[in-house]
Amino acid sequence: MNILAIDTSCDETSVSVVNDDVILSNIIASQISYHKIYGGVVPSLAKRIHEDVIDNVINEALKKAKKNIKDIDLIAVTKGPGLALALETGLNRAKKLSIENNISVIGINHMIGHIYAVFAKNRNGKRIFNKDIEFPILSLLVSGGHTELVILKNYFEFEKIGETRDDAVGEAFDKSARVLGLGYPGGKILSDMAENYTKIIPLTIPMQYSKDFDFSYSGLKSDFQRKFNEYRLNNKVTSEDISNFSKSFELVAIEELLIKTLKAVDEFKPKSIIVGGGVSANRYLRSELRKRIRSKYTENPIPVYFPYTSHLSMDNAAMIGVVGYYLVEKKKITLPIFDYSEREPNLEL
Repeated sequence: MNILAIDTSCDETSVSVVNDDVILSNIIASQISYHKIYGGVVPSLAKRIHEDVIDNVINEALKKAKKNIKDIDLIAVTKGPGLALALETGLNRAKKLSIENNISVIGINHMIGHIYAVFAKNRNGKRIFNKDIEFPILSLLVSGGHTELVILKNYFEFEKIGETRDDAVGEAFDKSARVLGLGYPGGKILSDMAENYTKIIPLTIPMQYSKDFDFSYSGLKSDFQRKFNEYRLNNKVTSEDISNFSKSFELVAIEELLIKTLKAVDEFKPKSIIVGGGVSANRYLRSELRKRIRSKYTENPIPVYFPYTSHLSMDNAAMIGVVGYYLVEKKKITLPIFDYSEREPNLEL
């Protein structure tokens, strides 16, 4: 089954072609250079850019996959969550392609896409796990807009057990990077700077003693900004200082994720762990979560899966196409289907 997938949830126009769960193409047109001068995404500008480039991105994705629109059996398109104006562009184009070519279409939850990113196979049919993944699965979703812990009892059976009470971890990374003058989007730059630290500035780990599985990052952002501003008032800030503050933030922000994830493992006894979303590309999170799982569960180590490339951690259309495939394969939908979804910017799992 050939699936054309479209994602315009925020500031990247992405189109992919997948054959079942094998990625044939995954084109991502970034808008970072346009939004950088504003220090964040401007929704009206994002919509205009999506509209300007989406046809070219569709054509490029089809060309790279060596397909044409008549080869497509299903269009999978992100309907939410995301920026309302941005979502609208992808949905409108999917509807137009469906009507003009009589192709089935289905609206997809973007966050389910981040979970299913690890299920994607490359062109050689290889994916991050070699045998069938075991349920129940604990999924940690970490992005610019979401920080959630979700139990997958089976395919498409979700139970959210924890979420952020205020800011998402990805947003906290970007905002703290801005405090350090690292630009936009600064999360990855902050993590790169953190590699060269020489000392740690003490910061409080939020929610570490709470009995639930929720997160909070607003207090950490405020504490970090206050301590950096105090330091800057009395010292000339060097590159070494930026690295030290970067590492100090990264350690505490990731530590909160680790504490709550390990606590959920103890409580729910998952057979597998999936981490998805932009922050899943963070090198320290990847290494430290695996290390702690191995050291804590030595007799029965739980496999931890991250997307096999950073492109699949970020917003992309391939993960949306993989969800479309599994919806059909697990008989959650039957083709033909013409689901002309409306945008749902606040869509939940």
